[in-house]
Amino acid sequence: MKKSFVLLCVMTVLSAAAFADQVIDPSTLPAEIQTAVKTWYPDATVTFAEADWDSYEIALSNGAEIDFRKTGDWKQIECMAGVPASAVPEKIAAEIAKKFPDIPVVKIEKEYRGYEVKLQNRMELYFNEKGKLIGQKYDD
Repeated sequence: MKKSFVLLCVMTVLSAAAFADQVIDPSTLPAEIQTAVKTWYPDATVTFAEADWDSYEIALSNGAEIDFRKTGDWKQIECMAGVPASAVPEKIAAEIAKKFPDIPVVKIEKEYRGYEVKLQNRMELYFNEKGKLIGQKYDD
């Protein structure tokens, strides 16, 4: 009984460690992620990179933070100076430009069935997976 309990504890600790976030050298990031960062923020450098079993989280020298899936697709981009227009899906960018011209996107997040976008004026916009605006509210 005691051996089983100890074995269970050891396996729990090891499995938790296997799924824990690990700080990695930014140069070991997949090529797709390195290309995206250089395209979106050419003057910034990766100052921090972390990997877990299904994603990467990175921080840039300009304050931007980006979460990527292991596939290289972004999950979330946040930057108070603005999310690059080239990272925002075309239909969403067009809708934002029409309704909120000259207000930068500071955060965009891919969700299960669409996107959540936060603008610099604290407006939150919700889009379905096809890029249609389905809701909006001010962040309190």
